Amino acid sequence: DNYWYLVAVAVLLPAIAAEPVNLRTHVGNRGEVRLSVPVTGLRVSWENVAAAGTHNVVQTSFSVQVMSSNNWTWTSQSISGSMQHTNLTDLGMPDLDYDSDYMWRVGTVLSTSSASEVETWSEPLKFSTMLDPNAFSSHEAIWIGGNNQLRTEFSLPSSVSISRARLHVSGLGAFYMFVNGQQASDHVMDPPQTVYTRHVTYMTYDIQSLLQSGSNMFGVMLGNYKFGYTDVWCNMTTANGPDGCRTMILLAKITLSNGTSVTITSNANDWHGRQGPVIWDHLFHGETFDARMDTPDWASPDRVSDTQDWGPVHEMHPPVGPASEGNISSIGMLVPETMPPIRVVESFPAVSMYTPVGYSGSTSRYVYDFGQNVAGFVTLKLPSNHGIPAGTELRIQHGEITYPDTLDSYDTYCRANTQSKDLRHEPCKPHQTYGFGHEIKDRYVGDFNCANMTNVYIVRGDGKPEEYTPFFAAAGFRYATITGLPTAFKPSLQLLTSRFVHTDVTRVGNLSLPAVSAEGTKTNGTQDVLNRIHHMVLYSQMSNLWSIPTDCPQRERRGWMGDAQVSSHGAMLSFDMQAFYENFFRDMRDDQLRGCGSMGTCSGKPQLLTEGSLADVVPFDGIGGWPGCPVWQVAYIVILRNYWTHYGDKAPLEEHYDGAKALMTHFQRNANPVSGLLETPCYGDWVCVDAHGPCPRTPAASVTSFYFVQALGFMSDIATILGRTADAEQYAKEHSEGVVNYHKRYYNATMQGYSPVPGDTHGSQTSNSMALALGAPPDDATRKAVEDSLNDNIKQNDYHLTFGIVGSAWTFPTLAAAGHGDSVLSTLLSDTYPGFGYMVQQNMTTLCENWACQFHSPGGGSQNHIMFGAFDGWMISGLGGMSTTSNTTTTAWEHFTVKPDPFAVKKLMKGSYMLNTRFGVAGVSWELQQDKLETQVSVPIGSSASVAHQDLPGCLLQEVLEDGVSLWRRANLQDLGASTLGSGVHTVVHQYTC
Repeated sequence: DNYWYLVAVAVLLPAIAAEPVNLRTHVGNRGEVRLSVPVTGLRVSWENVAAAGTHNVVQTSFSVQVMSSNNWTWTSQSISGSMQHTNLTDLGMPDLDYDSDYMWRVGTVLSTSSASEVETWSEPLKFSTMLDPNAFSSHEAIWIGGNNQLRTEFSLPSSVSISRARLHVSGLGAFYMFVNGQQASDHVMDPPQTVYTRHVTYMTYDIQSLLQSGSNMFGVMLGNYKFGYTDVWCNMTTANGPDGCRTMILLAKITLSNGTSVTITSNANDWHGRQGPVIWDHLFHGETFDARMDTPDWASPDRVSDTQDWGPVHEMHPPVGPASEGNISSIGMLVPETMPPIRVVESFPAVSMYTPVGYSGSTSRYVYDFGQNVAGFVTLKLPSNHGIPAGTELRIQHGEITYPDTLDSYDTYCRANTQSKDLRHEPCKPHQTYGFGHEIKDRYVGDFNCANMTNVYIVRGDGKPEEYTPFFAAAGFRYATITGLPTAFKPSLQLLTSRFVHTDVTRVGNLSLPAVSAEGTKTNGTQDVLNRIHHMVLYSQMSNLWSIPTDCPQRERRGWMGDAQVSSHGAMLSFDMQAFYENFFRDMRDDQLRGCGSMGTCSGKPQLLTEGSLADVVPFDGIGGWPGCPVWQVAYIVILRNYWTHYGDKAPLEEHYDGAKALMTHFQRNANPVSGLLETPCYGDWVCVDAHGPCPRTPAASVTSFYFVQALGFMSDIATILGRTADAEQYAKEHSEGVVNYHKRYYNATMQGYSPVPGDTHGSQTSNSMALALGAPPDDATRKAVEDSLNDNIKQNDYHLTFGIVGSAWTFPTLAAAGHGDSVLSTLLSDTYPGFGYMVQQNMTTLCENWACQFHSPGGGSQNHIMFGAFDGWMISGLGGMSTTSNTTTTAWEHFTVKPDPFAVKKLMKGSYMLNTRFGVAGVSWELQQDKLETQVSVPIGSSASVAHQDLPGCLLQEVLEDGVSLWRRANLQDLGASTLGSGVHTVVHQYTC
């Protein structure tokens, strides 16, 4: 169970004296060579390591050097600071040159209380700077289009070698780049989705190893992605349909060893285009790939003489923005990619396949089960001499569940749709027959809520092996159905393989718990329920990271802000989300700046009441409201504050302070002047038990009020961090008043709870947990009464959960903080409806959109939604036993607390959690053996840890030992409470009498 923890510690503490390692440039991955770093405000980070067995090491000072052209051209002053080695920008460094190569390194001085070390330098880390923002235009690179495969041929002299080659390219909606027949990267569907009217991302590739002397060729494959299929950015009902949207721009700069250079740009003269084998594509509805049209080496110089079907290209003016924006004829500013790309991250072979009972037809039908619900697609592999005639259409449909009384692996909401055999998604209403003017045979194209997700592969049939992986379509699925195979062809399990695709954020956290079975009054005895619950959250989170945080991968795939804000804290406890969220902050600010007036959604409303607002969905595409529900809009402020909690980086807070303040002002202008609260009734505690929508158990206005008051406190924190004292004091004052107003408005003294609705005895799980999280009870007696009301609610529901997505964030931590961790464990270990254990019992591998999953509700719902995943933050801190201490003065993971829930200690007997923090690996591994609790704590240099010393249920603490030394005995008659550990790996033993 401690395997990952021990591996991490081994990496953290090699047997060396001391050195800085794991350098990061501009929030890239550790050791990553970044290719498009800004020329100003270079952000650098590193970790310090010391010899195994060394404790209480601190960094006393550091220096940073930058090298250009093989010379260390700049060295910072020696800067004092024990915590200063992450996200540093204010080093006095001069601006760097655009499109240039550099290296940087850091020298640190580490010391203990008894010894000081000399300065030790790290190995250098290379990086390159971004293009000059005017580079594309100054080199006359233009947006071009003309079918979905474009290419150009060029020559490089054979008398000199290539010393440097950078390729900068963007394609809309999505593209794949080929150099001399080889794909330039392993990315899927570059570039990331953005607010296209304000920013479009270009990718930078190092292509030196792909080039050759003599003839070379660039090839670009274009698809529609989201730019090509929305009613705002690029509507298919436009005159040219999707062909009028696919476009690319390119600038390649190749430096030769003799000092000369070659520049290749996208233009209408040197490039040619043709219709490639992807003859139809839609991100949500699938693609059609005609293998007979596929020329594998189409982008190779060996094919330069093959000019058949290749025609001219033309300059493009991407049609972005609605008429109210003046029919913008150019896209937003080109900016470099700053976050991890989308990749195929994991593959799942099929675990079973079968032909549906009762099926008969001229061709075969097989259903494949891959055992795991994911976002992505499947790869089809046909062996040589497969005997399937050329031109045969093989249809691959995707689904999350299978229904026993149908022949197809239908997904949610689709059972009622009897008018087609194709797999569909919610709402799939039979009368919904509109499309975007590009329906094709047997392919229903409705809005984004009706994702058909069927890929069609047209067999080449030349006797050679055939392999097909979709380029521009993706699905949310566990099952795939393939039809069209001749009955004589007998497929194997290897015919289809599931590919898990998402933004490739690094996994940095690992929670490990014992394999305990479910229990309760009516348990089904589901095994290993806690780890499987955590697994559901992780895979739901990853499935919904597609350059923006989405709601679900099989249906909408939109940036619903409520889902994003409630899940953000847990996401940062498991994944490195720093660059990802910085990209999303820009999307939110971009939408805010273009304003709802540009979308026509706030017409008729006073500008004063809409200015600074955000939509429910970012980037906004016409779905949801704008101004959105405040509980969704507040994601901008909530995620900024959570970002500080985990990364301690001021740069995004500074960059987005004006945007966050504008949003807060929007809230304040719309507040109720009588109550002093924002009481907009909207989505509320979305999807509680027995409600697929706003929760009737918790008044929606109280949820809006809660986030309004909390946001005032967050804004005070952010202003304090940035040194904006006047704003901080004003927000703090309004926050304190808001807490008082909240209690006055929503507390029911008779019920001893908050916001009870008719028939409710104490207030809902969400209502009381929100109030406790806000600190609304004005005194200890009231707080205790509300805590008891919350616990009574859990008990009265037989340890089942009734909250919606908001309650998922606050119920567990407030209940456990009140000393009722046993109730939290009982809900997690219940595998009957409703609860997370029930989802596991139903064989879910990701979180359902509602408590019913598919069995208690005729409407069903998505089987892969992250919006319920906020509770995972408490599983990590309460069961894993480690949480950060972050406020306006203590930065992220500068200090953390080791305190597993006492009921979890008694019930589970062991657990561990490790996290690669900004200082290095922090970890805790605890195990209870009879009357002794032994805990290993790993503290990285720059951080410290408080270890809580607490009694356990039925057990009194008698003695505490730290690293073999007795620290405290009960006979001393003094309260120990907690003790602090410095860097190193420590063993803490708690001896009990039970």
